[in-house]
Amino acid sequence: MRKGSAVPITLAAIWAVVIFGALVLTFVVIGSPAKARREHADQIREDALSSIAQGVRQAATSGKDVNELSQLESTVGGFYDIDLNDPVTGQPYGYKRIDHLHFQLCATFETDTMDKPKGETSFSYYSGGDFYRHKKGLVCFTLDVR
Repeated sequence: MRKGSAVPITLAAIWAVVIFGALVLTFVVIGSPAKARREHADQIREDALSSIAQGVRQAATSGKDVNELSQLESTVGGFYDIDLNDPVTGQPYGYKRIDHLHFQLCATFETDTMDKPKGETSFSYYSGGDFYRHKKGLVCFTLDVR
C-alpha cells in the first residue's frame, strides 16, 4: 500500500467541506434564491400600490372619483402604465372606495417587513412609500385622497 495516495483524498475531502461550508454560509447570510424572488415580488407589489394610490389621489385632485381600479386609466389618462394585477397570481389588487376622502388598497404579500428598516426592504431607487412595511399575507392599507 502506498502512503502517498491518502494525501489527495484527504485534500479533496477538506476542499469539499470548505466549499459546502461556504455555500451554507452564503444561504445563511444572503438567503435563498426563493427568498429573494419573494422579496422582489413584494417590492413590485409595494411599487404598484404606491402608483395606484398616486393615481387615485390625482383623480381626486381633478374632482373625479375612482370607484374601481379599472377606472384609473380612463380617469387619469395615459399617465398610468402600471399593472393593476399581482405579479405572481395575476389577480387584481384589492381596492375599495370608503368615502369621498378615503380608500383602501389590498395586496397579499409573501414576506413580513415590519421589523426591517426602510432601506432593507427596497430593491430599487423608487420606494414603495406607505406600503414598504407590511406583514405576510393579505394586508389592506386605508389611505386619504389628499
